[in-house]
Amino acid sequence: MLGIIFLAMEDFLETSIGAGAWGRAQSLAMVSEKEYLPEVDYPDQEAMALFRVATRLLETDLDTVLESLGGHMGNGLVEMGISMGLIEEHWTTMDILENLQGILHGAVGSQNPNIVPPDIRSLRLRHGECAVVYFSPRQLCSLLRGIVQGIAEYFDESIVQKEHICMKSGSLLCRFSVSFEDPAMMRYVDVPREFEICRQRGDDIVLYNQFKGVPLAGKGSVEGFSENEALVRVSPGQLRAMQVEGRTFLSLPHLPIGLVAQVRDVYPHLGVARLFQINLAEGYFGHRVFNRVELTEPAASRFILAGREYTARLLNLSAGGGSFSLSLTAAVDERALFDSVWVSFTLPLKWFSQGDTLELGPQDLEVWGNLLHIQVREQEQDRLVRVVFNDLTHRDLAVINEYLKSRQQEVFAEIDRPSGG
Repeated sequence: MLGIIFLAMEDFLETSIGAGAWGRAQSLAMVSEKEYLPEVDYPDQEAMALFRVATRLLETDLDTVLESLGGHMGNGLVEMGISMGLIEEHWTTMDILENLQGILHGAVGSQNPNIVPPDIRSLRLRHGECAVVYFSPRQLCSLLRGIVQGIAEYFDESIVQKEHICMKSGSLLCRFSVSFEDPAMMRYVDVPREFEICRQRGDDIVLYNQFKGVPLAGKGSVEGFSENEALVRVSPGQLRAMQVEGRTFLSLPHLPIGLVAQVRDVYPHLGVARLFQINLAEGYFGHRVFNRVELTEPAASRFILAGREYTARLLNLSAGGGSFSLSLTAAVDERALFDSVWVSFTLPLKWFSQGDTLELGPQDLEVWGNLLHIQVREQEQDRLVRVVFNDLTHRDLAVINEYLKSRQQEVFAEIDRPSGG
């Protein structure tokens, strides 16, 4: 265990109990007195012995000691991350959690490249919620939760942590969610203020919609607003997509998160739409690195995980990954999160060219990836599995992009046609 943990423990005990507490703890734990260095890896047994002694000195249980220690560490870890350039100064709790794995690898690697950092993975579910998964034989999930709490206190943010499964109860991993305590903090948007800023600056806004499974993004402008509504000007194609979908997502240049709004009215002859029920959006729309499109028909796929093959259907696709539908009987659950998976499927292209080579007909792809998300859908009677692709070949990437382009062209041609009536 890295020396930084021992140094934090020393400061924690001296602060909680008083001067001399650390020396007493070392004596009771039968650990030789030494000066710990933050980048040096020390035996786990030393740390565990000191943790157990701390429960006696503080007259509490081990989980409470670890959570308190983690909370004590939060402030220093954030400041260290900022000074190392691993944490951006405008980030807050959820941003740090979203980027936790990269921060850990950067911090540990810079201290001692021979040490493998703990396997901690995270997924931003929405603006105010993040899921965290922790794998480690040390089972120090209480320390991790304490660190998360300490990070939130550094930013003066109130959070709630909910543990879903834990290794201490026999699970293969620990999984917990972190969300803002105040639901209004997650969902509230001062609509007049946000749109007034755009209008004053003359900033363009970007609107995002789906039309027949294909994403559309178009620039617009704010023409007017009231306490709960906004009038926006956009292109005819975007207006039609908004009318069909009944809602739209928005990205404002000064706002670090996205918005979602319901469409109250569309006025094609004026080129404007009236929006209402404007709130913070969940997920990454507008910040998505890759466009994702739905297939016209789900594609039969082979899906191999941990040596077992399952029948699957590819539902949607991007250059970054795809969503697959598996049977409810498939032995795939959250314990497989982030595991490696091999998938193969066929994309219905009429032709594909690469360099001087022209290939006619559908194109087969075989891709390695990792499981990012698993969801049981009761209504559809299936398991929805999101796979992130790894190291696509140049040819595979070109095939996927050609398919995305063909789907977009189909939809753009349709949306540009004048609508009936």
